[in-house]
Amino acid sequence: MTETSFVALKCLAGAGAPPDMVRDLRALAELPAAARESIWSVLGPALNEHLPADLDRGISAFARLHGADPAALAGTVRAYRILIRSAFSVSASPRDLAVDLDAVATDEAEGELLRTAIIPGFPSAQQLLQQEATGGAVGDHGRVLVGVDWRLDRLIASTRGDAEGAFVGMLTLSFVEGKEERRLTVQALPDTVAKLREACDRMMQAAERALR
Repeated sequence: MTETSFVALKCLAGAGAPPDMVRDLRALAELPAAARESIWSVLGPALNEHLPADLDRGISAFARLHGADPAALAGTVRAYRILIRSAFSVSASPRDLAVDLDAVATDEAEGELLRTAIIPGFPSAQQLLQQEATGGAVGDHGRVLVGVDWRLDRLIASTRGDAEGAFVGMLTLSFVEGKEERRLTVQALPDTVAKLREACDRMMQAAERALR
């Protein structure tokens, strides 16, 4: 492999990785051992479809901690983001990814360094990307509930008179609509909370039956 070679990779559906991408993928092997061992702490957040606003700060902090060049590290994170997201999109296996890492490496020792750093985190990355894909497919057709916060209050009195200590639940629903995350707070009396629990239980039971 020369410096100007394109390298055909399974995770890119057989397409050739350009020389600059190959260089950035190989650069992982040049990081200190501690940095390679913890690379997923900075690579994981970079896999999201929408990059976190603080990603650059995270990369810079990681580089300072491990004595790495921030610009080079950013290139490596970018290259592995492309490779791993593409690997998921073509249903590549950990074995396919390992073969690709060997393909971009200059020798067996470098390939082993790349595999040792990347392969253990790949199953978790696949799960994250699967969740993203599922959420995206649902979100294409409307709002997606992504979180629930709650508290239980007790009413003592109001302008309507003595509430006799009635319980009322407060539910704050976090949902995504398009690229925006929003929140909606509602109140629910105990009988409504019971109906909500029943609905959730029935949905989970139906899902479990469908998976049998």
